Amino acid sequence: MASPAEPDLFTGLWVLCPERSMFSTAAPRSWIQRIQINGDEVSAREEIVRADGGPLVVTVQARLDGSDYPVHGSPIGATIAYRRIDRYTISGVQKKNGVVTVRETVTVSPDGRRVTQRFSILNGDRDVANGVAVFEKSGS
Repeated sequence: MASPAEPDLFTGLWVLCPERSMFSTAAPRSWIQRIQINGDEVSAREEIVRADGGPLVVTVQARLDGSDYPVHGSPIGATIAYRRIDRYTISGVQKKNGVVTVRETVTVSPDGRRVTQRFSILNGDRDVANGVAVFEKSGS
């Protein structure tokens, strides 16, 4: 974890780097994440333009304690539970109606310039989509 004087490495504005990412389905046209972590509190806002051009805004206010917290704007998850694995890794599990719909692992590079999100979208026990989304830190 970051010291009180320095921000957490995950904190910042992150922009999808399509040429470094891989998706099993059509890639989004754009994907921007704003992440803020203070201690064990996390807030995230994702602005996505899907492959079909449709906009999607997903927001979360949660803790890194493994408990379920509401997800707003997601068509595939109503709650998410985050756990901090170490300074560079967070795992997340989304659920809808109590059923796991997404499993993700998010890592930040030691220099704080890149975030990699590995995810699987599930339908029951079946993996229906997956990917590795790589984001680079934006200066703004």
